[in-house]
Amino acid sequence: MTKHEVQFSEPWDFEHPNGTNKFCVSGLGILSGPDKENWGAEYFLLAVDIPFTMDGQLVSQIICAPRYSGDTLKMAMESTCTVGIARVKPEFKLMPGGKLNTDEVNYCAIGSIKTI
Repeated sequence: MTKHEVQFSEPWDFEHPNGTNKFCVSGLGILSGPDKENWGAEYFLLAVDIPFTMDGQLVSQIICAPRYSGDTLKMAMESTCTVGIARVKPEFKLMPGGKLNTDEVNYCAIGSIKTI
C-alpha cells in the first residue's frame, strides 16, 4: 500500500479534523471507469487514514483522476498531480479492480495528490 498526501484546493474553505486542507491517504488500487460521458477510463482508489465528515456524511474512501489533459493516472499514483476528487458514499465500500458506479460517489473537490 502506498502513502499519499491529498490537498483540497476547492472548496477553498475545506478543513480536515487535523486543522489543515491536507490529509493522508493509503493507495488501494485502480477502478475501471463507468463508461459514461465525462467520466474517465480509470480512477485511483484511496482509503482516508483519518476519516472526516463532508456535507454531513463520513468520508473514508475517495477516488481521484488527473484533472489536466496530458497528466496520467501513473503521475497521481507515483508522484504529484492535480486531480479531481470524489468521495465514496458511506454506504459503499469500493474494492480495487472493480468497476465504478457513478451512484456510489459524489464529486467533491479539486486538489492535488503527492506520494509521501
